[in-house]
Amino acid sequence: MQEVIMAISVDKRSTSAKALQETLTKYGELIHFRLGMHNLHRADRAENGRILLQVIGADEKIQALQDELEALDLVKVQAMVLE
Repeated sequence: MQEVIMAISVDKRSTSAKALQETLTKYGELIHFRLGMHNLHRADRAENGRILLQVIGADEKIQALQDELEALDLVKVQAMVLE
């Protein structure tokens, strides 16, 4: 069992949001904290978003979540394992 903080960068939220949300829902039992952010004050960045997750669970399930997120178009993931 491990605890991971994932930072997800989403470009063109209107295009990628549905697949991203489906993936997060699929692994919802691992997600203990979720914070979504986007910049409404700059029109040129309104389509970009960031999501921070605290994920706790079995190593292989967390890796599967990260792999599925990274496979999505317009989505980038960085993860930090907390010990």
